[in-house]
Amino acid sequence: GPQPTPAAGNSATMTASTTAGAAKSPSTGSAAAKTSPPASVATATTTSAADRWFVQAGSYGDLGNAKQVEAQIKLLGLDAVVAPIAVNGRTLYRVRTGPYTNRAEAEKIRTRFSSENLPASVMQDAG
Repeated sequence: GPQPTPAAGNSATMTASTTAGAAKSPSTGSAAAKTSPPASVATATTTSAADRWFVQAGSYGDLGNAKQVEAQIKLLGLDAVVAPIAVNGRTLYRVRTGPYTNRAEAEKIRTRFSSENLPASVMQDAG
């Protein structure tokens, strides 16, 4: 009777230590997973000029408003660019993010903007 009990106790401590060891490796795995999204963003910027998709978050007559939208986009972890454009003789400040390799990628971002109540339209830029 009493003999097997200590043996069972020993194996329990052994499995506990191996589970602790195993628990450490997924955490390093998730850290590695966190570093991969910027890599995909980097590949998106090296697309051919013929197929560059952007998500535009509006054009603003006031630079301050454009900068505010740019800040909101950056809070989502995305890069935004504010660019002055001339429309009918006045300067507007266009806010957009990209380029993305294809329309599907851009649509994903547009959906995300919409869920954050940001204006968003997908557009293709040949160059």
